[in-house]
Amino acid sequence: MLSFKTAACVAFLAILVMVVECGSKGGIGGGTPAHDLTNMGDLRRLLGSKVVTAEVVKRPLDGWKKEYGLFSHSGVRVTLEDGSQHLVHKGKRVGLSSQTVVTDASHMSSRWRATGQSRDFGGQKTVSDFIRAGGKKYNVAANNCHIATRRMMRQKVDGSRSSRRRG
Repeated sequence: MLSFKTAACVAFLAILVMVVECGSKGGIGGGTPAHDLTNMGDLRRLLGSKVVTAEVVKRPLDGWKKEYGLFSHSGVRVTLEDGSQHLVHKGKRVGLSSQTVVTDASHMSSRWRATGQSRDFGGQKTVSDFIRAGGKKYNVAANNCHIATRRMMRQKVDGSRSSRRRG
């Protein structure tokens, strides 16, 4: 039997990583959220998975046909050691206990595009590190998806804090 503290922590993590949509039209893939994780073991494995590479991705805002600079939505597509890819992104009303969430990249709509900015993390960061770097609270002016994306890409690895551009 789990202690109350352990159960509360597990429940918090389950809510934190719950797969959600960004919006009705331009969200992850359209329709209802797709829940890939069937048990807590899968959730713990995903959170602890090591990130090999990360790339910045963008899409137009919901209801918009094009991106217009900051009038767009951004996130980070991470590639894990097992080769799977996941989108970590932040938005208003996208999560329950945190506004930074993760979903399987297979749910990304065709509106998402890679920006050319990528970084090799060499397995030194986990999915949890990216969620934490994205931050819990959303604020359109001071803590939005673009700011969260920059924080995720600038995480320290081997004493380095700058992101490298490739592409």
